[in-house]
Amino acid sequence: MFKLFYSVIFAFLFTNISHLYSDTYNSPKPYENLFSFSIEDLKLGQGIKKEELLESGQAGVKFFDDFGKLVSFEWAKIPNEYKTLPETQIFQTAANNTYGTLKSALPQITLIKVEPYYINGIKVLELLFDCPKGSTLVIAETRERLDSIRGVLLFRNGDWLYSLTVMKLKDPQAVSTVETELRRIFEHIKINAY
Repeated sequence: MFKLFYSVIFAFLFTNISHLYSDTYNSPKPYENLFSFSIEDLKLGQGIKKEELLESGQAGVKFFDDFGKLVSFEWAKIPNEYKTLPETQIFQTAANNTYGTLKSALPQITLIKVEPYYINGIKVLELLFDCPKGSTLVIAETRERLDSIRGVLLFRNGDWLYSLTVMKLKDPQAVSTVETELRRIFEHIKINAY
């Protein structure tokens, strides 16, 4: 009986660990076939961790490393009452929600850039935030979080709205690095037509 128990536990752990370190992340159930991307293309450092949030109508996945870099990808079905609105208005609503959510968690954040543009013919809205004490890393002695720069790229495909986020520790090159990373990772996400 104990052999069976340990076999089941080992199989469960192996499945979860191998899913985390498999090369490709595919949209999970009940959102299968929406998108996929290579985890290697995220260019994270050592100690990669993953968190998933799967709820009805919206979901997300976060990957972060031991060096303070975070990449998250969220997706939500656009409510019927919003589908007929101009895309600009849908993006503005999503941008306001993103800002509100971040502001409630990090009251001292500053929105430093809002820019719509096209990548490979797809309209996107880029948001950049200066986030004092907003990183995933904590100084052991003071228990304070380090400062970070967070970039968010919003885009739409059919009835779905997507949000790609890249966060990096704040340094003199952080803004340009985050913008470059957003565009690079975006170009590696395979979004299926809907």
